[in-house]
Amino acid sequence: MIGRSVVLLVLAAALVGGCAADQPRRIDPRAYGAVGDGTVDDGPAVQRAFDDLQPGDTVVLSEGSVFRHDDVLTLGVPGVTVSGPGTLLAGSEQRAAVIIAADDVSLHGPTIAIEATSRRWTGADQMAVRVSNVAGTAIADVRIDGSAAAGLMLAGAHDFSVNDLSVAGTRADGVHITGGSRDGSLDGVTVSRSGDDGIAVVSYRNDSAPVRDISVSNSQVLDQVWGRGFSVVGGEHIDFRDIEAVRTAGAGLYVASEEEFDTLGVRDVLVEGARLTQANGQGRLAPQERPSPDQDRVVHGAVMIYDSQPDQAVADVTMRDLRISDTDGEEQVRLVATSTGTISAVTLESVTISGGGTRPLVTSGVPTSAWSTSDWTVDGSAVPDPSAFTAPPAAR
Repeated sequence: MIGRSVVLLVLAAALVGGCAADQPRRIDPRAYGAVGDGTVDDGPAVQRAFDDLQPGDTVVLSEGSVFRHDDVLTLGVPGVTVSGPGTLLAGSEQRAAVIIAADDVSLHGPTIAIEATSRRWTGADQMAVRVSNVAGTAIADVRIDGSAAAGLMLAGAHDFSVNDLSVAGTRADGVHITGGSRDGSLDGVTVSRSGDDGIAVVSYRNDSAPVRDISVSNSQVLDQVWGRGFSVVGGEHIDFRDIEAVRTAGAGLYVASEEEFDTLGVRDVLVEGARLTQANGQGRLAPQERPSPDQDRVVHGAVMIYDSQPDQAVADVTMRDLRISDTDGEEQVRLVATSTGTISAVTLESVTISGGGTRPLVTSGVPTSAWSTSDWTVDGSAVPDPSAFTAPPAAR
């Protein structure tokens, strides 16, 4: 009996030890040789820490630590987390990205920054954070401070969530969702001083599928250098709720299918609650200050729905509860289809306009049967047919 008890105790101890060994770990990159002073290239050490992770582990970036990396960093182990208020600082704009390349990876709390940028880049390795062809990514309480290209690129991502993200000072889009990404949500995102669109959903013809089933809520785009505030340029089942765009270069809201960039069509876009202030401000920039100084100013208004793609339609677009103020230029809301484009089933409800352009709704190439309006007011007065109304100049 004594011998049997001893054996059982030994087995129990072995099991407990095994469980302890399997517990998730909290890892400090400094244990792998990183310094964290923002000067030394900690990239190789941080990558060793990432590569040593097991599912369930967390890399902790402690407060005040700045881990400079002069090459791309890749999170390639599923089910891991990078957490803490520390900073990953890119020292090279050509090799700047933090890449999420595995399922169920979380970023919670860190700052993703870059030392400096000289121009706009377009490569995948120049994004601040790139999420490609993986599921279950969760980004929360993250700050992206500068990027040579887009701030957050989601390409082929699905079942993802982005909460309380701040993006500032990007050369391209603040957030760019493309490559057939689907089933994702963004809540509490703020993009400021982006070099192109603030939050963009884009589906190109050569993508495997359109971007679909994306929701954006409680989010802001502020003080753009160029581009539109919130855009859908090809995509299906895209919702925006309680959003705000202030001082955008182009439209605050842009929904389109573009022959110019060979994008897919648009189907089922819903906007409920949007505040658009001082939109269409490209003209405030001197030509030499624009990313494309050789191009003339593009007139968008505060809202633009557009189609130029011959075989792709823009259809089933509903916008309600829009508050538009102080738009630069004469036109507030624009529906434009070229001779090859098709726009249909557009509903514009509960639109309040104050200040700015004198023409509330301008259409071109779009039949009256393709759109409907209700409950529009301009400077406090009800406007039954906004397409036939011109505000008195004195009221402006």
